[in-house]
Amino acid sequence: MNLTMNNAINVLNALIEIIDGRIAGYDSAIAATDEAELKTLFSQLKFTSQKCKTELAIEVQKKGGQPGESTSINGRFTTATIKASVANMGKDREAIYHFCNQCIDGIAAAYNQIIADDFEELSYEQQGMVTVQRALIKVDKQKIDSLHHRPFEHR
Repeated sequence: MNLTMNNAINVLNALIEIIDGRIAGYDSAIAATDEAELKTLFSQLKFTSQKCKTELAIEVQKKGGQPGESTSINGRFTTATIKASVANMGKDREAIYHFCNQCIDGIAAAYNQIIADDFEELSYEQQGMVTVQRALIKVDKQKIDSLHHRPFEHR
């Protein structure tokens, strides 16, 4: 396997690691709330994340790599931190909103950093896929923001 292919696999696996943290965060957020509206939103966001992860994993396999093979200690620590943070919020809707908003901002920043630093390591097809995924993250952030700005009625 050549260096360029290894670099592409590493970049794609870094994105998988980011998405794994996102999925863990949504799982924890779903468990942390009793509100059907939030559970539905977080389930939708998790589905989007799983779809992105699957696309990335397919690309890693096409390059001859193993998806998630380079999961770092930092990635595992981030996932554990996300789970613990959401669990400690209890049922506080506002705290869950702010935490998810911070997480999605961090994920967007990580995607932007990879695009700025490592985009040339990816094929044009992969670059397009990553660009679409970044746009989906922006849409998800808008969904979280719109939910926060609507008045909440206890059900």
